Amino acid sequence: MTADEVVRRLRAYEKGRALPRGETLRVRRLPASSILVLAFVRMGGESAPWGIAFGRPDKAAEVLTVPEPRNRDDVAAMVAKLAPTLLAHLHHPQHSPYGPDPDVAVPPFQVWLPNDAHVDMLHHLSYAYTFARFGDPSRVARLQAVGRACGWLFREAHRPGQTVVMSAARQLTESYTFPAETTRQGHTGFLLAGWKVAGATLVPPPRQRPSNCLSRSASTRPSSATNWRIMSSCSTKRGSPTIRPRRTAPPGAFTNCFPRS
Repeated sequence: MTADEVVRRLRAYEKGRALPRGETLRVRRLPASSILVLAFVRMGGESAPWGIAFGRPDKAAEVLTVPEPRNRDDVAAMVAKLAPTLLAHLHHPQHSPYGPDPDVAVPPFQVWLPNDAHVDMLHHLSYAYTFARFGDPSRVARLQAVGRACGWLFREAHRPGQTVVMSAARQLTESYTFPAETTRQGHTGFLLAGWKVAGATLVPPPRQRPSNCLSRSASTRPSSATNWRIMSSCSTKRGSPTIRPRRTAPPGAFTNCFPRS
């Protein structure tokens, strides 16, 4: 932490609320049609996802799950189902309505993820599928395209000043100074459910708010159903649906992912 960050943190503790770091938010605001929300669930330190939720922030999410992520064929089939939506959103030449012409100006787009743990999953998918070779040739082509796209998104997420890959936790901590330790600020549930916007500042809600305890990490434990709750971070409307996943996921999986359409 720099001296300026220490002073800001102390002032936030003194005021008892999160303080804005400036008058202008350095986040590009796009319409819901230009935003794709993406969230993952994995078990412990595994690199393959158990579930993927994706969709526009103004519509219900599409949820994909597998019963066993160690079965690579099942995971590959799940990722292949993600391919058309992700590649079309990124204006892949073979999936974009604008075609392969590099001189055509495509509209801006963003991919929002809850926090950096979900951004890291992009790296895992890139490593797993960029050089996929086995299986149906058409599926292999889709997996390779998804692998390259995820690799580009992961690298783009670490490029200073980019506005394509947005980690909600990172954007909130860059826009506000929270009166909390740095480790706690990686918890998207604390930043989103533990605080609410009121004018120019963020003020804490009642301590009894249960959603403050829900995890937003990509990792989960099978013994805790609440840890399966993954929430989108770029919601544009209030309210959230109850999404009923397949029986392969515990009750509550991906609940609160997206707002009601």
